Amino acid sequence: MNSSKQGMSIKFLDFLISIIILIFCSPIMLVMFFLGFFFFQNPFFLNKRLGLNKKPFFIIKFRSLPIGTPIVPTHELSKPSNNIYGNYIRKTKLDELPQFINVLLGSMSIVGPRPCLLSQSSLISLREKNNLFSIKPGITGVAQIEKIDMNQEKLLVKKEKEMVRNNSLKNYLNVILRTIMVVSNSFYDKRS
Repeated sequence: MNSSKQGMSIKFLDFLISIIILIFCSPIMLVMFFLGFFFFQNPFFLNKRLGLNKKPFFIIKFRSLPIGTPIVPTHELSKPSNNIYGNYIRKTKLDELPQFINVLLGSMSIVGPRPCLLSQSSLISLREKNNLFSIKPGITGVAQIEKIDMNQEKLLVKKEKEMVRNNSLKNYLNVILRTIMVVSNSFYDKRS
C-alpha cells in the first residue's frame, strides 16, 4: 500500500475508532462527568500542548488532579494526589477518553508521539531534531505501551522515532491492540 493510501486508511480508522469508542464509552463518560464535579468541582482538564508542526492545541482529559495543581509533567509533581478517584482514572487511563474528541477535531491521532507541554523545552528540542513534529501526536504509542516516562527523554524520542520510521497500517493496528492489553491489565493490577 502506498504512503498516501496508508495515510488515508489511518485517518479513516482514527475517525471510525474514535466515533465507536465515544459512543460505546458514553455511559462511563457520563458517570465520570458527574464524579468529576463531586471530586474536583470541574470534570475536565484542558491543557495546551504542542501538536503537528509545533502548533499548540488544547488537549481534553477528565480531571484527575485537584484544581490548582501545578501544570508540570506528572513525574515532576512533588506530592501526587491522594484522591482515590483521580488515582484510579489515571492508572486505568480512563482520564484520557475525551482525547478521542481531539482525534475527531483533527489535532491528534490515536497512535503517535505523546503530546508534550510547552514548557518541556529539552524534549521539544530533541523532537525537533528528530522531525517528530511532522506527524500528529497520539493518544497512545510504543512509549506508552513500554511504560517509558516523559522524563526519559532520549529513550522516549528513540522509541518515537522508531515508531514513525516503521509507520504502517499494520504497526498502527499493532500499537492499538497492545494498548488494549496494557489498559485491560491496569484494571486488575493491584499495585498503586
